[in-house]
Amino acid sequence: MSHLKGASVLIPGSAWTPPQVEPAPATIIDFSRATRSYPEGRVRILCEDGTDVWWDMAKLPMDWITSLAEPATSPAAPPAARTPSRTRRSAAAAAPTPGLTPSTTTHARATARRRSVASKTAAATGDGYESTGLLSDGDGAAKATSPAAPPPPAAAAPASSGRRRSSASAVKSAIGSALLAAMSPAIAVTVTALGNSAVAKPSAITVDTDHELLSGGEGEQATTGTRQRRPRKSLRFAPGTYSPGANAAAAASATPLAPSLRAPAGAGGFTSPLTSPLISPLTSPRASGGGAHAHSFSLTASGAVAAAAEAAFASRPPQLSLARRLRNWMLIVVVCLPALYFYRQLQSGCSLAQWLGPLPSPLWSGGLEQLATADFWCAVGYQRPLLAVNLVFFLNVCVLFWLIGIAQGSTWLIDPFWQIIPVMIGLFYQHHPAAEANPLRSRLAMGLLWLWAVRLTHSYFRREEWQVGAREDWRYARMALRYGRWWPLISFFTVGVTQQAMLVGITSPLLAIHNTPAPWHPVLDPAIFLLAATGIMLALVADNQLRDFMMVNEKRAVEGREPLPVLDSGLWRYSRHPNFFGEQLWWWSLAMWGALVCGQPWMTLGAAFNTLCFVPITRMNEDRMLERRSRAEAYVRYQLTTSAWVPWFKGSE
Repeated sequence: MSHLKGASVLIPGSAWTPPQVEPAPATIIDFSRATRSYPEGRVRILCEDGTDVWWDMAKLPMDWITSLAEPATSPAAPPAARTPSRTRRSAAAAAPTPGLTPSTTTHARATARRRSVASKTAAATGDGYESTGLLSDGDGAAKATSPAAPPPPAAAAPASSGRRRSSASAVKSAIGSALLAAMSPAIAVTVTALGNSAVAKPSAITVDTDHELLSGGEGEQATTGTRQRRPRKSLRFAPGTYSPGANAAAAASATPLAPSLRAPAGAGGFTSPLTSPLISPLTSPRASGGGAHAHSFSLTASGAVAAAAEAAFASRPPQLSLARRLRNWMLIVVVCLPALYFYRQLQSGCSLAQWLGPLPSPLWSGGLEQLATADFWCAVGYQRPLLAVNLVFFLNVCVLFWLIGIAQGSTWLIDPFWQIIPVMIGLFYQHHPAAEANPLRSRLAMGLLWLWAVRLTHSYFRREEWQVGAREDWRYARMALRYGRWWPLISFFTVGVTQQAMLVGITSPLLAIHNTPAPWHPVLDPAIFLLAATGIMLALVADNQLRDFMMVNEKRAVEGREPLPVLDSGLWRYSRHPNFFGEQLWWWSLAMWGALVCGQPWMTLGAAFNTLCFVPITRMNEDRMLERRSRAEAYVRYQLTTSAWVPWFKGSE
């Protein structure tokens, strides 16, 4: 790598995390040899704005290099002072110092490697990622792979607010951009990647993102250093680095669409303004194991939002190494141990006296020290099972998962547990020492719960390509970019406390089923069972139809054809979110079991809160659909004619 020392590079703005507005001209000033962590070594890069960062050579494409260092032509400096013998002193003084002869071997090797890298083509990407166990609604149109077209000539990069380039830097940036555009075979679409306070300008930039820019292919987080921008006091991170809450928030400067394309209140009551700002990237910039493949982009302000959305959506998760997968599985097992230990102690480690022991009134009057006593947990677990579930959830999930998320820089752990936690709560109620229930109703309710969990688990692993922990929910990634340094605190309530209210609430009817031995009702019990099973099957069919739609679009992309913009067939013809409707029908049916059959109407509060949470989730998904201009107009028409949740007949525009 010594031949790269002194070379000029132009790093695309999208290579940083979070993405920046403009490419950064820089110079390679040093290098380090290959190590076990960096098999290809690292180079030290000094940017024109003063940023100093070590960069992994595995993530430094050769087509970023605009020019190599000029070979030395001046005579070499004389050697260090020595004391030669008298016989050689005169000869050494008379002989001229020979000049250095630069070798062209490394230069030829670098040229060949640069040509080889420049000949690669980019992969098409789609979308469809939805965490919380659900596929994204209609969000499955993959990008079509178009034949390579000569990119338009790139103009000079616009100066961002708070910093102006010198004329020499602007010329150098324009030359580097033109060189990158000439070497990239990918199609040209419009995109912008914005920093903390950047504003898009009408000028154009050409950024090459033909390679994985967010992180390495195997998913290991490399410590390549942080990029500190002095004027703006914001952080930029090289590929694979840990970003503490994405301190520099990314935001898009969108040009509003024409009024004719704005969506009025459609069927179902949900509206989605086309001018909502985009925050990218959608995959986690803080813990992603690998970035999505993108293309060469010609940046213009008019199409910034749509193209940024095109680039940020990724239907395929990054591939994790075997060691990373094993660590994630071990983590899932380890975090379950506190709850399992509590259940085991309640079943076989507590005496009857401990079960029936007195509890302080009010409960918090005993202080925090009572949490360390076995008598307290035995009494709470036996006498107040709902309170015990909330306490264990708060300590085991809200607090422990929150600390793990801060340490890892990702909230991925809550995603697989969204289908595990309800089953664990249901088993706790079913096998509680004081449980008494109608056997048939208990078996039917728990059987439906297992069916729902298996369906959702299969959907999760199929979407994540049978690995766990590859990425986090895209909504949490957006919020992390939006809130910056406050995200660690906000995530405690958004990811932890809110999930507790949802999961404990929607499973509370299982407590009513297992502590009320109400006789079997010949009408209500079968009707509720059929309604709950219908909800689970609706969600299953809707997810499978969406999966098939995504596969069709990926096939069309490979064949070079335009993708289908919107899924408008099957259940999706009558509802824009049939999988959401199926989920709600299942949980409301379970709530009816607790309210109507078991006589505890307050058991419907969990289902009501879950429905309220799905209203903003639905709006976020629809706003996400409208960020892609390639299908925004089609989706607006889809909104005008199709119900939001409840399946209904098509309306007229």
